[in-house]
Amino acid sequence: MTLPYAPGAILHDTRAHLRKLDEARRHIRHRVAEALPLHNVSGLDRRINLPELDTWVLDDEWAGALYAEPLHELGLEHLGGESGRDDILVTNRLTAALYAAMQVTVRPGSTVLGVSPSHSHPAVARAVRDAGGHLVDTTVAALAETLAAQRDVSVVALTRLAVTYDALTTEDLHQVVELVHAHGALVVVDDAGGARVGPAVLGQPRTLELGADLGRVLKARV
Repeated sequence: MTLPYAPGAILHDTRAHLRKLDEARRHIRHRVAEALPLHNVSGLDRRINLPELDTWVLDDEWAGALYAEPLHELGLEHLGGESGRDDILVTNRLTAALYAAMQVTVRPGSTVLGVSPSHSHPAVARAVRDAGGHLVDTTVAALAETLAAQRDVSVVALTRLAVTYDALTTEDLHQVVELVHAHGALVVVDDAGGARVGPAVLGQPRTLELGADLGRVLKARV
């Protein structure tokens, strides 16, 4: 898969990144075995501490019965959704949410446009590829022209906050949704960090308040 950025001489493809991950995990196992300290300095903290929770509740049946409804309510609040109209799906990774979203929205053989401040995340390209679509990255300014030029556009993947931390404006976001829906395509918002940064820092609407059809955030609507 062609990446939208220069991959470098050492980590030049997906296989190299997987080898890097294997090596990192080997060092982690070694440090744990030797009782040496571990520090996550990546800036990505993907864990949850539940010291007040008895472990018995960490069960498929008990947890679902106790927390499914509160999770649904909190998820809709976070996304700006409405009960009875919107729903959420919890996945173990944002990549999984995006993958599932593309599987149910992309028509095989159709075109998916990626609109972002810089470029779509590689997870978008992989999800589109495996759904049988063809990804074409474009910009807000060129979206109308690209929609007219591309054959059979089924989905537009809209990224509010790019991996470069550049952000689209509120006006840009609404313009994209209006153009895409007028064209008869669906809007999937790839809104990982943007779901928090947009409303909390930039004063923008929440994910589903943009009028999108699906959103990939901490919780994905499908």
